[in-house]
Amino acid sequence: MNRWWAIVDIGNSVAKCGLFDPNADPSSREFKHLSDAPLDDPQRLAKLLALEADLHLEWFVSSVNRPAEQRLRAWIEEFRPTDRYRRLTYEDCPLKIAVDFPEQVGFDRLATSVAADGWRYPGQGAIVVDAGTALKVHAVSAASEFLGGVILPGFRLAAQALQKGTDLLPMVDASLNISPPDVFGRNTQAAIRGGLYWGAVGAVREVVARMRADLGAATPVFVTGGDAQGLGVLIDDDDSRFVPHMCLEGIVRIARGLSGSYRS
Repeated sequence: MNRWWAIVDIGNSVAKCGLFDPNADPSSREFKHLSDAPLDDPQRLAKLLALEADLHLEWFVSSVNRPAEQRLRAWIEEFRPTDRYRRLTYEDCPLKIAVDFPEQVGFDRLATSVAADGWRYPGQGAIVVDAGTALKVHAVSAASEFLGGVILPGFRLAAQALQKGTDLLPMVDASLNISPPDVFGRNTQAAIRGGLYWGAVGAVREVVARMRADLGAATPVFVTGGDAQGLGVLIDDDDSRFVPHMCLEGIVRIARGLSGSYRS
């Protein structure tokens, strides 16, 4: 029976997953059945990865959503009892976690940092901008330390807060994957979209500039997350790049160091 890794990132809005061949070349970044699934249907995610009956799966799961992770685990235990399952914790992270409470760091932040640590140049740190439900910016040092960072409301959360916290402001489509809006919003919705977009631009640029003041002006920036394709304007230099599945790639790197040991 063929043995593959099921690599899963359960976020606050969606779960991302893919199959990875652990016998592939160490430089491989090729996933099979790469897909997203809604959090209210984790069985769909599991079924997507278990399409081929002859595959024995070893699950490596990053989660910041405990109920969704528990539903996925329960489905696997019932319908795929021969699979191995591991929910990753901060203790599995190969980086030194140089923050006050390592156990409180969302594992998605650690996984993207592990990926960045593997790609940075020797002697350099790295910065990650992750635009999902929350907008996160964090850094890794040249000595492979997770240094922490900042967490902001993502675009949809910010839009929801404006709508729910006011009487007259409407809910707007807050996707960042659009052309940069005009700063002269000529109606209420345009003004909200411009405020959310350019507010995020200013925040991320400021945080990155301050991190680079400590880490070095040429510190590379890796941009990822569901809203990341629209983030090109946030970091407008040659030392940044977009990585679509950075969390999954970080989980693969972690799995390579854990493949001989499993626990619940």
